[in-house]
Amino acid sequence: MSRRPTIKLAHGGTREVLLFGRWVLKVPTLRYGTRQAVLGMLANLNERDMTIHAAGDRRLARTVWCAPFGMAAVQERVGKPLGRSLSHEERYAFPLRDFCGEPSVEGHNTALRQDGTLVCFDYGGAGMYSP
Repeated sequence: MSRRPTIKLAHGGTREVLLFGRWVLKVPTLRYGTRQAVLGMLANLNERDMTIHAAGDRRLARTVWCAPFGMAAVQERVGKPLGRSLSHEERYAFPLRDFCGEPSVEGHNTALRQDGTLVCFDYGGAGMYSP
C-alpha cells in the first residue's frame, strides 16, 4: 500500500501555512486584517532574501519560490518544531544575526533535521522591527 502524503494546515499571526509532503506553502493571512497581511507578505520576501544571502546554510529552511510582492512562498519542510527553549549559544549560532543584527530564533520556530542539525523555519520577521 502506498503512503499518502500528510497535509496539515496551521496559522500564525501573519501567515497561513499549508504543510504537504516535503514542502510548506506560506500565504499572508487576512484573518487579522490588512496590516497583518502586509506583514505576512514582507515576511515571505524577507525569508526569500535571507535564503539567497545564506547561500545554502543548512541552519535556515530554504525558501525555494516566492510570488511577486510576497503573496505566497514555498519553503522546504524540515520537521516538527523543537518544542523547547534554545540555549544562549544555540540562539546566537544562527546566521540571522549576520543579516539583521538579532538572533530572532526561539524554540517554537526551530526544528531538528534528520542529521541532528538545528534549523530555523520561521524567520520572516527577523530584523523587520529593528530601528
